[in-house]
Amino acid sequence: MSIDVKAKIEGLASKIQKDPALLGNFQKDPVKTLEDLTGLDLPEEQLKPLVTGIKAKLAASDLVDRLGGLKKALLSPAKTAESAPGFPGALRCFFRQATAS
Repeated sequence: MSIDVKAKIEGLASKIQKDPALLGNFQKDPVKTLEDLTGLDLPEEQLKPLVTGIKAKLAASDLVDRLGGLKKALLSPAKTAESAPGFPGALRCFFRQATAS
C-alpha cells in the first residue's frame, strides 16, 4: 500500500485553507486536527512530516496571496497621490514620475 504524501499534503492543505474553523483548529492542535480529518490514529511522530508539509503549503499560499495584493496595489491606476493614499500610492507616483522622465 503506497500513499502519495505530496498529493495528501496538497489535498489536506487545500481543505484546511478553505475552512476558517478548520484552519484555527489546525493552528491550535495540528496533530489532532489531522487525526480528525483523516480518521487515522497514528503516533505524533508519524504525523509530524504531514504537519510540517501542510504548514509549509499554507505559508506558501499565504505568501502568494499577499504578493498578489501588493502587485494589485502597486499597479492599479491612480492619477495623483491624493487619489491613492498611503505607501502604495506614493510608490505608484514615484515610479510613474521616474519612468516619465
